[in-house]
Order: sequence, then structure tokens, then C-alpha cells
Amino acid sequence: MTDGTTSPSAANGLAQSAVRPSPERRGLRAMLKHGHAVLLHRLHESLVDRRYRHLETVPTGGMVELDGLHIESENKAFVTHYSPTPRLLTRWVHQALPRDLADWTFVDVGAGRGRVLLQAATRPYRRIVGLEFAEELADAAERNVAGFPRDRIAARAVEVQRTDALAFDPPEGPTVYFIFNPFGAPVMRRFVARIAAAYAAKPRPMICALVNPAEVAVFAHHPDFKPIALKPGLALKLALFSPYGVALYGTPEALALLD
Repeated sequence: MTDGTTSPSAANGLAQSAVRPSPERRGLRAMLKHGHAVLLHRLHESLVDRRYRHLETVPTGGMVELDGLHIESENKAFVTHYSPTPRLLTRWVHQALPRDLADWTFVDVGAGRGRVLLQAATRPYRRIVGLEFAEELADAAERNVAGFPRDRIAARAVEVQRTDALAFDPPEGPTVYFIFNPFGAPVMRRFVARIAAAYAAKPRPMICALVNPAEVAVFAHHPDFKPIALKPGLALKLALFSPYGVALYGTPEALALLD
């Protein structure tokens, strides 16, 4: 028999159950979020990205499952499918980067068919590197870089490296790593550990730009990389019009350049 009152612990439980969504509601929310992202991605492809297809030797649109591609790597089991980054999204990410890029290297981790490389090439980077270990995708990226109009290239060097991201030696100077969710947590942990070790050996500006950032928790283990706050206008633009979330992390030297 009760006295009609509720104990503090019971009230706490009731309050938590009231705000915690049920598994069914969480599933519905995830489904709606995914559907919204797919719709936005298709809108980007049809309204914006198709206007640039004449600049591509090999079309960069469409999704490609990697199971049937030639990949020589023990990390093949941890990779995700290929899906191109919307061009506007790449442009918005660049709005969060330093203005003076003359000394910077841009590394696209999982370059696919090279869409992001072509966009980065229009900016005055010292060097641009695309890492891709699927032979068919690397072939396409190389053909796109080779066929890109020379008068549109502002970067001093653009290259595609057919390599596993874990075999890539981090550049010595200031570097942007563009990471569109190319692999799962086991590889992401090792990749971030590699660039963090390179930073510890020689501190320098480094920025990791994560698109669709599924593995941001990895950076909690590397305190030299701090979250970069986006300007309110850019954050709103991404929230409203980007199919994917964006998170940026940088070393203290990089953050000093963004103040």
C-alpha cells in the first residue's frame, strides 16, 4: 500500500522515461533523417552538380559499392561505399578554412573519382593529394585530374596516390585533411593516431574537416585537436541545406590562424 506520493528516485525515473524516446521513435527519427539527407543529396546533384559535368572526364556522380572493386588492403573490410561530396558542401567547408592557403597541403582521404580534388585544385594550395586505394576509382580520379582545364587550376601540384590511408606519410607543413566518412572506427582511430603522432613530432597547423562525421569520438583521445566553431551564418547554412553534418578539428596553430 502506498501513500500516494512518489519517491525522488521514482520521480527521476519517470522524468527520464518521459524525455527518452522509445526505440520505435528513435528508429523513426533515424529513418526520417536518412530520408531527408538522401533528398537533399539528390537536389544538390540535380540542381548544382550536374552543371559541372562538362568539366569531368569520368562522371563523378552516383554511388558505388566497393565490394566488386580491386582493393589490395587488409583494411578493405572497414571501408564504406563511394558517394560524391556535393560541390556546395565542399565550398562551404572551405569557408571555414584559413584564407591564405599558399603554404597548405590539402589531402582528400578517400578521393573516389576525384570530385573534391578538382574543386580544391581551383584554390591556391601548395599541394593537393587524393588518397584512393580502389584501383577503378583511382583510375577515374587520375583521368579527371588530367582532363581538368588548366586555366581553372590554381594549386601548384595535384596528384592521386594509390595507397591505403594508413600507409600515407603526413605532409610536414600546414595540412587540411578532408574526410568524408571513408572508413569505420578501427581504421579511423589508427589514421588519426598517425597524424597526431606527426603533429607531436613537429607541431604545425593541421585541420581535419569531417563530412558526415560518424567517428568524431576518436578526437577525444587526441587533445591536441580541438573543435573548430563554425561562424553562425555558415552553421545555419549547413544545418538547412547540407545533406550531411560537418565537424572540424584543428591544432592550436591552426586555430590561431582562424581567429
